[in-house]
Formats: sequence, C-alpha cells, structure tokens
Amino acid sequence: MQIIPKLTRQRLGELPEGTPIRIGSQTVIFDGCSIDADHKGNDETFINYIDEAGNRQRYSEWTILQSATEFIDSELCSYCGRFRHPADTKIGVIRFWNRTEDKTFCADNQCAERYQQSIRVPASRLGKSRRRAS
Repeated sequence: MQIIPKLTRQRLGELPEGTPIRIGSQTVIFDGCSIDADHKGNDETFINYIDEAGNRQRYSEWTILQSATEFIDSELCSYCGRFRHPADTKIGVIRFWNRTEDKTFCADNQCAERYQQSIRVPASRLGKSRRRAS
C-alpha cells in the first residue's frame, strides 16, 4: 500500500492549463498560477482553477501544496490527510454525541480509531448530570 504524492512546487510549474487535479475530495481543472498581493499586501503565488460547478476559484500556493494531487482517482484519509489508492482505503463509521458519519480512512493504519479518539464529547453527555446544591 503506497501513499500517493501531493503536488510539489516544481510540479505545479510544469502542469499545463486544463489538467485535472484533486484538491481534498474535489476534482478541479488547473487554470494556471498568478502572483498577486495577499490580504497584507505581500506578493503571494495563487493557484487558479475551475471547480466542479464551472466557477473560477483560487487558493494560495501553500494551501494547494498541502491538499492537492494530480492523481484524481485517489481518496483522502479523513484523519492523516494522505492521498491513497481507493483499494487502500476503508469507510469508517464515526460516532459523534448526536450523530454518526461515514468517513474515508487508510486501510493499513489505525486512522479510523485515532479519529474516533480525537472527538470530544460534551461534558454533559459523559455521565450523570450534576445537580447544583441549593
């Protein structure tokens, strides 16, 4: 079971416009890079893309490097954030205090168990409710 690599700065510079890429769980079309001022007025590289609805969007290069791959058939683990081949993932049921959700996890790691352990249940649900002494 192998981890699918995320995009690198070098690979982003080599991608031709129109290439499909995967950002998290969304498949988008790469539409180039641009250098613009960020909210502080500093020059920053932004990645432009067309989302699934056909709208033009952009993210900072740093965000794309952390969450994108060019392997569009990959699945993103909900716990560790690694892209994996669909055969290397499993669906886990995560129990929250008021609902359950199905999420995708690595099949060879304990990501589902670790994710479940990371969820905090509100104190009022942990045991018997405490009454105030009057």
